[in-house]
Amino acid sequence: ENARVSIEENISKHQPNVEKFLGEVEKNVSNAAQQLQKNINRDPFNRPPLTQEEIDSLDLIYVTPRIIASLFPVDNKFGAPKQRTTKGNDIDLMAAYMHQKHREKFLIWNLSEETYNYRYFNQRVIEFRFPGHPSPPLAMLFNICASIENWFAADPSNVAVVHCLTGQGRTAVVLSCLLAWIGEAAASPMECLAMIAVLKDREVGRLVVPGQLRYVEYFSNVLDGVRPREEPVMLKRVIMNSIPNFESNKMNG
Repeated sequence: ENARVSIEENISKHQPNVEKFLGEVEKNVSNAAQQLQKNINRDPFNRPPLTQEEIDSLDLIYVTPRIIASLFPVDNKFGAPKQRTTKGNDIDLMAAYMHQKHREKFLIWNLSEETYNYRYFNQRVIEFRFPGHPSPPLAMLFNICASIENWFAADPSNVAVVHCLTGQGRTAVVLSCLLAWIGEAAASPMECLAMIAVLKDREVGRLVVPGQLRYVEYFSNVLDGVRPREEPVMLKRVIMNSIPNFESNKMNG
């Protein structure tokens, strides 16, 4: 009898510790299950179908059924490499969308100087770097257009995704030139730029800077048969017919 009482006392004494231990085990199992689900969700190849809300959160503009203008794919998750921008398309959702919508028929042209984890897109990313320049040099601009044209020629189902860091100026320049190059819009690069501005709900002057606009004009001139000057040009003098009256401007302004 005394032994039975002693056992019951020991069980009663240690029961809170046992319950606490079991509670910790249950909590750890639950956390592990949640982390596993997160890892599954971050895997664009095995992620469940995106909801309409998740699709609507992406800024992907179909300029044509095969040409997509995108924002920069950003990864704001803990431990991800630091990027110069935190605004853009969530890389998890964008990668899942591209794999689910276009399978292996997409290729991305990265016009920024930033990289990201290309594994999300199965390394289907081509970089064109031109640091310090608002627009690709003219020769590179033609190379970009030719590379996309060749990608389209390889398979009628292939689509091209183009983005820069902001999804604005550089992207608009390349896409306006591309549309004219492949004859998709049957219009000049300048007219294509105006069309892209409408799609992005921006005025042309707010979409591109003057230096970028100038390269669209250069591209248009080449398509019209005007050969660019090969040798550099030096500005030697500026002739003014009268001296500007800055004081008068201040008084009037």
